[in-house]
Amino acid sequence: MIEYGKGVFGVRLLFQIHGSALTKTIIPSLLSVVLYFVFLHMYDKDNKTEQGYEGLPGLEHPYAVGVLMTGASFLIVFRANFGYERYWEACGSVHNMMSKWLDASVHTIVFHMQCSHFDEMKPPSFFDHPQLMKMQLTVDRQNLKAPSIKESVLKSINEIDSSILQQVIDYESESEEMDGSSIMQGGGRLDGGWGLLYSQRDYVKMNPSLFLQELIHLSSLCVAVAFCTLRNDVEGVVSPLCAFVPGSPWPNADLDKETGCKHRYLFWDILGVHDSQLERTKYNAERPMPVIGGVSDNEINRLQKARGSIAKTQLVWYWLSELITREGLEGSCGNVGTPMLSRMLQFLSDGMVHYNHARKIMYIPFPFPHAQISALSILIIVVFVPFLMDQYTSVTWVGVSLTFFTVLCLSGLHEVARELENPFRNVPNDIPLCTLLAMYSEALISVCSGYHPDHYFDTNNHFNNTLRPQSSSRTYQESQNEIHNGTKMNEKKQNQLTVTERDQYESKIRELEKLLAAAQRN
Repeated sequence: MIEYGKGVFGVRLLFQIHGSALTKTIIPSLLSVVLYFVFLHMYDKDNKTEQGYEGLPGLEHPYAVGVLMTGASFLIVFRANFGYERYWEACGSVHNMMSKWLDASVHTIVFHMQCSHFDEMKPPSFFDHPQLMKMQLTVDRQNLKAPSIKESVLKSINEIDSSILQQVIDYESESEEMDGSSIMQGGGRLDGGWGLLYSQRDYVKMNPSLFLQELIHLSSLCVAVAFCTLRNDVEGVVSPLCAFVPGSPWPNADLDKETGCKHRYLFWDILGVHDSQLERTKYNAERPMPVIGGVSDNEINRLQKARGSIAKTQLVWYWLSELITREGLEGSCGNVGTPMLSRMLQFLSDGMVHYNHARKIMYIPFPFPHAQISALSILIIVVFVPFLMDQYTSVTWVGVSLTFFTVLCLSGLHEVARELENPFRNVPNDIPLCTLLAMYSEALISVCSGYHPDHYFDTNNHFNNTLRPQSSSRTYQESQNEIHNGTKMNEKKQNQLTVTERDQYESKIRELEKLLAAAQRN
């Protein structure tokens, strides 16, 4: 895929040769100009009399040739339209396939985090602390006001360059601190709770569970093998896989821009010659598909023994489906019922449907009869456009210009259709599969980050109206014990109180809240 900027009126696009369809239209356009001079010499103004047209024998008016040109133009436009449809259908199929397989993987991760193995790291539940509702707390992260430039930069979802961030901080004064009297407090955990399962010595080495590691590996491998079979369907041709490095730069959508060299030579572009099998093999070797955790020798051995592209993709899809089913039945997905497990398998099946839609476009070429008649239409245009321009123009440079650009436009549409009808192979105007796979793998790694960091709130502090952030030095287990003991004691005390004592107790709480609010206003 070629990434480009629009520029002023798109003028800068006219000078880009790499991946352009204009280079393939130079030869037919120049050939048409040569024919124009031939017709200009054969049928000069002497053959155009005041009584009417006297050109080719048996041709009473050039409008007859115009009818032929109209039919040929329609055939070319139709093919260009079909080429666009195949291109966008392939893009949609690839994204739908990734979306379905990612949905299945993410749902499995969500269900896995609910199993009893993670009770030590789970955040406190809102359901277990209904007394917090009486304190009129909110979960707002910021005050409801128009943010300043500094706040907007600090709250950006993308990482900000340190120099830019410092300029913004120097430009604006410090913003007002948030009113903490009604906002849910807690220190939070940026590790998502994973650090609670490790000792202090191994804290920096924390990893998700082995099941999650295997799940995201097979999910990434399934997409990688599917992409390999889409861009290359020739047996014996290299389709390499490699290990994915989290946080590495995104693979460039256009390999030629990344390496600084052109994948195809200009001479072959002008002739309209597509990549040979050897050149496509070299291109695939330069763009291996990244897989989370790499690929083992056993996996490669089984994939090489699978004969055919469908068999290879179906094999990895089977590994992924079998892992989810087996671990789900063994309890790795918590108390999730079998119907929910079948829903994840339905997502996997839907992704395979979209894969076969994409494979249909890759494997089934544009229909030969239509391609043949479109090629014939180009020859008709090359021959008869200069004849019409010779009959309707009286100035040579005007006829030459109209001939050249008319053939350029129509043959250019034909070349665009040829380029887009198979968006998995026609480099560089192909779908950036390596870039999409890297984004898919990063998404899988991101969702293995544990629980929400702000859900580790301190209910005990809220109940005692201290309303101070939880100290980051306290462990989560200690806070959980305090919360649990404080809740049990309060429940026992409230059960022992009479109606009058309960009213007095609640009245004291309201007075303390009023005093605290007045102190914060002052």
